[in-house]
Amino acid sequence: MGDKLKRTIEHGQHVIKLYERSTLVWLGSFVAPVVTEVYYAMPAPDEWPKVQVRARRGILARYNYKRGRRRGLMLDDENFNQAFKVTTSNEDFAIMLLSPAVQEYMLRKRTVDWSVGEGTIKLWYRGSLKKSRIKRAVERLVGFHELIAEELFDYTKGYPSP
Repeated sequence: MGDKLKRTIEHGQHVIKLYERSTLVWLGSFVAPVVTEVYYAMPAPDEWPKVQVRARRGILARYNYKRGRRRGLMLDDENFNQAFKVTTSNEDFAIMLLSPAVQEYMLRKRTVDWSVGEGTIKLWYRGSLKKSRIKRAVERLVGFHELIAEELFDYTKGYPSP
């Protein structure tokens, strides 16, 4: 069930595309109900490596974290590590991207997932598209973009490759 473009929004100098995606979730030997996600995407440099920041949802994820079964890149902010799991193809880039200011910004809304790479910056929500969320989500994505260090937008110059 592929991504469906729902809307294109111009916000200042930014063009943001809203997509909806539905997927089946496999749980061992059976399929759980369909999960719907909405994501907001804006362009980013094509050279950026993949970085995913996913909220640690559910009792099992929080339990495993508290018991020391921690997966993903660990950053200096323990509150951020408890709230999110970071996976990446380039740890140096992820550390630069997830500055303390960006981490603090992301902690304001712990139910949002983020991803960067493959030419886009994305903000993800679980659930179907709701008109009441659009304006705030667009503002949140633009705010995230504005907090990214300027030197990362010129990533092709001398940064370690994955």
